[in-house]
Amino acid sequence: IKVITNEFNQGYTKSVNKAINYAGSDDILLLNSDTIVSFDWLFQLKITAYSSTDVGTVTPMSNNAGAFSFPVIHVDNIIDNKKPIETLIKSILLHTFRNPYISLPTSNGFCMYIRRDLINKIGVFDDKLFPRGYGEENHFCMRAIKAGYQNLICPHAYILHTKTASFQGEKKVLVEQGYNTLLKEFPSYPIKVKKAFNSDAMNKLRSDVHRAFQD
Repeated sequence: IKVITNEFNQGYTKSVNKAINYAGSDDILLLNSDTIVSFDWLFQLKITAYSSTDVGTVTPMSNNAGAFSFPVIHVDNIIDNKKPIETLIKSILLHTFRNPYISLPTSNGFCMYIRRDLINKIGVFDDKLFPRGYGEENHFCMRAIKAGYQNLICPHAYILHTKTASFQGEKKVLVEQGYNTLLKEFPSYPIKVKKAFNSDAMNKLRSDVHRAFQD
């Protein structure tokens, strides 16, 4: 493990780009500090990433990650403390292991696997348009699609996320600024998101996770 520190706060996106460049030819995993991972999660993300030559990014399911929240979208799906977290996650994955990978317009930076092939093709995150965070991964993923790559959700990995621990006071402003910047270059983004996250495949995946929560 190599820990890299900055002498001063360079902003989220520049820090991520610094790490990406330091990693040389390796693939990249972005993982927020406010997450709890489970068994073989990274293995499943990598399998998904290499399921096809045109896969650029992969994101797992989560209890609290916006559009990647399961079973209910855009809410914190409260975990029952009466049963071990690992027990619930095993139940979820037993319900979802037959579900296919789903192609989406974006990944989510809370946990995002990025193939080095994609970085070599389109470069790193745009730290000039998104210096502080919020919107940089959406912009990156739309650039990936433009270059012929896919962004997949992995139905075989589920990671817990606190979500609100980052940029607590500034979040609303940063989200709005990032979204407006994204739309200037990719005005079709909202339509693509609405269609993809309401597809039959996504609805079935949410239904399967819901059954696991009811067990």
